[in-house]
Amino acid sequence: MPTEKKKPRSERDDGAVAVLPPECIAHVLSFTTPRDVCRASLVDKTFLATAETDALWERFLPSDRVEILSRAVDPVEYASNKELYFRLCNPILVDQAKMSFQLEKATGKKWYMISAEKMQVTWGDTPQYWRWVSLKESRFAQVVELLAVCWLHISGWIDSRLLSNNTTYVVYLVFKLTPDAFGLDSASQLASVKLGAYASEMHVSLMLDDDDDEEDDNQGMEETENTKNIRLREDGWLQVELGEFYNNEGDEGEMEATLWETQELHWKQGLIIHGLEIRPKKGE
Repeated sequence: MPTEKKKPRSERDDGAVAVLPPECIAHVLSFTTPRDVCRASLVDKTFLATAETDALWERFLPSDRVEILSRAVDPVEYASNKELYFRLCNPILVDQAKMSFQLEKATGKKWYMISAEKMQVTWGDTPQYWRWVSLKESRFAQVVELLAVCWLHISGWIDSRLLSNNTTYVVYLVFKLTPDAFGLDSASQLASVKLGAYASEMHVSLMLDDDDDEEDDNQGMEETENTKNIRLREDGWLQVELGEFYNNEGDEGEMEATLWETQELHWKQGLIIHGLEIRPKKGE
């Protein structure tokens, strides 16, 4: 007797899931993540139909998305909530192009970058110490280049209400180095991150090792909790971690991140600051 050929998974009856109302399926999927929804839609035709609905993707979009879109420099066009979600997974300029906003694609958590123009750079308005330039590889109109200083002190802030609740964030300095950069690896060069009663502090070197462009040169110091390696980003910039913090309910005021060297006071030059990135910690 001939046997019936087994149908592919996508063509078989979907069992109990298939009899559930679409809004019920959407409700269940809303407790997962955007990445889980996309995976489920690849293996089950019932999930595929629900994964296209506005009702589901509305749950993954920020509740304050209307306010966020109103701050955008250029209008964000979209035909569905799913399209809007993935449009926001790429940076958009907000707040007079002094910040950028995006969503972490896998989770939908908020992610910001603060431009150098929005940061406080000590002596930043003094041409003999710093100069403001435009770079085609920057998402912002201007970046700032360190010409020569002894006293290095830069800070940036963001209102914790702008961030996702119940999320651990990592703060990165995004930068480049000129070929003649020096003096940016002092043992007294520190970074701090503060939010409410919380504060962290660590040593940070900004100099690249000659043998490995992705490692920091701290005179042989091993990477520990207080010294973080420099990483090359996909956009061609470098990043170094300044610290992390937990954003509870967004009710603790502003997060402040600072990098400084004001103790040894030796000369420094060649640092190009793109901005501060406040990004959800991976693996959460």
